[in-house]
Amino acid sequence: MGKRQDGNSGVAQRWCELRGLMCGLIMLNLACASWMLGGFWWVADLVGSMAAQIGGVVLLLAGALGWKKKRNVAMLMVLSTGLAWGGLGWPRATWGAIAEDERVRVLIFNGHSAALGDSEGAFRMLVDSACDVFVLVEPSTELVQRIRAAPEFALWSMYIPEQARAGWRVVGTRWSQRGGEDWSGGARGALCDGVHMMIVDRPSGAFGLVQFHPQSPKTPSRWRAGNMLTQRVADEVRRRLQPLGIPLLAGGDLNATPSSWRSRVFAGTTGMRRAKAAWVIDGSWPSWAPAPLRLAIDDLFVSTGVRVDSWRTIGSYGSDHCAVLIDLGVPTS
Repeated sequence: MGKRQDGNSGVAQRWCELRGLMCGLIMLNLACASWMLGGFWWVADLVGSMAAQIGGVVLLLAGALGWKKKRNVAMLMVLSTGLAWGGLGWPRATWGAIAEDERVRVLIFNGHSAALGDSEGAFRMLVDSACDVFVLVEPSTELVQRIRAAPEFALWSMYIPEQARAGWRVVGTRWSQRGGEDWSGGARGALCDGVHMMIVDRPSGAFGLVQFHPQSPKTPSRWRAGNMLTQRVADEVRRRLQPLGIPLLAGGDLNATPSSWRSRVFAGTTGMRRAKAAWVIDGSWPSWAPAPLRLAIDDLFVSTGVRVDSWRTIGSYGSDHCAVLIDLGVPTS
């Protein structure tokens, strides 16, 4: 009788272990598949935004389990990794060598407003990067004033009013900007409700440029507001810029990774593609984290025909974001 009870106890224990394992795998797969539910639930979108990192961690765990001869569980975790990385499968920009007359170098940087630790260093970064376009989100007052007074940018096109202070978004271009509803205004006309939308008159061929900054999804209301802004900007790009038939660039601090809902909305509405390649193991936030753990929330979308030559981070200067420098091949006319 005692042996039978011991046997029943062993079966019950193994069943409890199996049930616990299955529950754990179900929870793991829900986390890996959360990017699919990002449009319906705030928390799912937050988790789905980390699909690249989650998939990497699960793959490492699968390797450890496989080494310990637990191959069946390891295989299920490998499948979970594939599920997570499926969120990264949206089309990316074409990469390849570019001609010098097509090259447009874009710098994107969230300066973390008044908390920017080294405004002078950030200014030197702008100069030394030899960029043709820079998009500054939440720069410090010192950085804004430094740019406005700098002889290095005296011939650039940008709109920085005298009263501009920390947080003023600056879009500077080496070539002239045309904004406004009929594209007859200058740099000032390109700014409306915090969004820049313009035509940049590069001598070898004009291109469209958009800066937008959806709110960080720290709360459900901010998440919804950011999603609404993303959809509104995407609709405006399709209505105003795409009929012009020119190459298009759109980006800034998107507060969205390639696996997030906002990225899919913008790409699906406009047909534009993320500049960062899936094989570039780096991101822009938080700047203090190792490159594989940073989230790629500062980036560009580019239209078909625009190629990418390089995508890299170049420093943070006290901000919690790394600056991103992107070399593009923008077709000439």
